[in-house]
Amino acid sequence: MHRWRLFIVLLAVLVGGFSYGFLSSESKIAPYPVAKRAYEWARHQPAVRRAYCFIMRRPKDPADQVGGSWFRISDARLQAGTTGRGVRDNAAFMAVGYLSGYEPASGLKGVTVHVPGEACQGLNLVTSGHGEEAILMDMEGEALHRWAYRFEDAFPEYSDVESEDPDDLFHRDFWRRCHLFDNGDLLLVYEGFGIMKLDKNSDLIWARANGSHHAICVTRDTLIYVLTRDVRESSGIGAHGMVCEDFVSVLDKDGSEIRRVSVLQALKRSDYASFLHKAYPIVDVLHTNTLQVLDGSRAGRSPAFKKGNVLTSMRNLDVVAVVDMDEEAVVWALSGLWRGQHEPTLLADGNMLVFDNSGHRGMSKVVEIDPFTQEIVWSYEGSPENGFFTRACGAAYRLPNGNTLIVESNSGRAFEVTAEGRIVWEYYNPHRAGDENELIATLFDVVRLSADFPTDWFNPKP
Repeated sequence: MHRWRLFIVLLAVLVGGFSYGFLSSESKIAPYPVAKRAYEWARHQPAVRRAYCFIMRRPKDPADQVGGSWFRISDARLQAGTTGRGVRDNAAFMAVGYLSGYEPASGLKGVTVHVPGEACQGLNLVTSGHGEEAILMDMEGEALHRWAYRFEDAFPEYSDVESEDPDDLFHRDFWRRCHLFDNGDLLLVYEGFGIMKLDKNSDLIWARANGSHHAICVTRDTLIYVLTRDVRESSGIGAHGMVCEDFVSVLDKDGSEIRRVSVLQALKRSDYASFLHKAYPIVDVLHTNTLQVLDGSRAGRSPAFKKGNVLTSMRNLDVVAVVDMDEEAVVWALSGLWRGQHEPTLLADGNMLVFDNSGHRGMSKVVEIDPFTQEIVWSYEGSPENGFFTRACGAAYRLPNGNTLIVESNSGRAFEVTAEGRIVWEYYNPHRAGDENELIATLFDVVRLSADFPTDWFNPKP
């Protein structure tokens, strides 16, 4: 009898505790406000970030750990991916991904540091998680021009895709990456879905639902290189019999595809195929996130770096590689110096700049290496003091004056450092995200355009 009474009491406590917890969360009553403030404070601390990354790099279930901010793909997506109904299903299938905001907003907004004599002067092209627009701003953070366009207007045949789970939708609320032409035309990517081109007045020139994601590169002969993806049935790699296959797609100036090369197949048929042995049993095996079309300036040091080959990054394998577009094979690859990396770029002097998201003791770093000797030439490293860390996205660009522009995406921050590591320009995204605008909007990219970039197509303020 006593056992039954004890059982009933314990059950009542559990049910009551659960019910009050649910009520607290829904009604925002105590202790919800205190718990939320504690959570947001903790997640903003460098020590907590380091501990989180240390734990996350040792997943108990590899299927749950897909790198970045990508989450486990549901059975519903798997079923959708096998229907063969084209881009709508693939978009819904691969839509798990980046959030419009991650970290609590602070009081910092706009340009907080600018040392005119040391910062590399120019214009800044900004894409952010706050909305479907790109902003051209000056060094003081003042917006000079904006482009905006609605997904529903560009892709009306796909605007009715609905889901009870917001993570099931492709990214149609913001732009992941942009490229600005001299005449004010703008290329932009809806992550995991497609690419479109606007003119200087934000009028649509063309749109293609081709699974574009992450990266754009426009060559001097006006060819457009973009990463695309498809989902197909697979055996021996991927998960649940499915794999996400990334492609380097080449488009003409009107957005029509000329050719595409599978990054996965290029790796499989190369001498570097053994990198696939370290792949997690997940659908997004590679998570290719970068491309740079090589100009051939380093071909004398290695034929792998000949003109027309493509430098890319396979985030989920921790691999940076060169794809020969003629042979459709990986001809050079390197791993071990970074973890979950983004934006490898071959510099004019032949060194390579890489944004290392999680390989520096649980923090982020930007590292410049000699790709042939693997010598570390320069680095900017995260520390408990500076808190530099972004698990998702991120970018680094070497500027003409030798400084480096770094995009710390999850923190909504971009900053420019000298070779000595001094910050001479810093920008915090003034836009907000979250249900109550409590988050700083993700800063997907900030590109520094040269001071002499043509501006005769609009009328900037004097």
